[in-house]
Formats: sequence, C-alpha cells, structure tokens
Amino acid sequence: NPFITKVLLITLILVLITQAISIIDITKSQLNRNNKTFWIILILLFNIFGIIPYLTIGKKKKLNCF
Repeated sequence: NPFITKVLLITLILVLITQAISIIDITKSQLNRNNKTFWIILILLFNIFGIIPYLTIGKKKKLNCF
C-alpha cells in the first residue's frame, strides 16, 4: 500500500532527524564523557525509546545519570 509506505518513510525520516539533533545536543552538553557515551549508545540502540528518556531526564544538567 503506497500510503503506508509514505507514512513509514516520513516516520523514519523524523526519527533520524530527532536522533541527529539529540546526538548533537549531547556532544555540545556539559555532561561528562561517560554520560555522553551512555546517552549516545542508548539513542542509537533504542531510537525513539532512547530519545524520550534523554529529553526528559538527560537534559537536566544537575542530574548525573550513571
């Protein structure tokens, strides 16, 4: 079905853009090296399920995860 194909393609593009923006934000953040590595691996492995925790938890500068 062409409609489903278009929806999946648009969803994939949005996820990849969100991943790229999140990874750029992580590399520019003041997190220590271990935290940056953790968040980048989480985002790359779990896509949207890695981005959501980063945006809700990881962006808080005072919270030191792992």
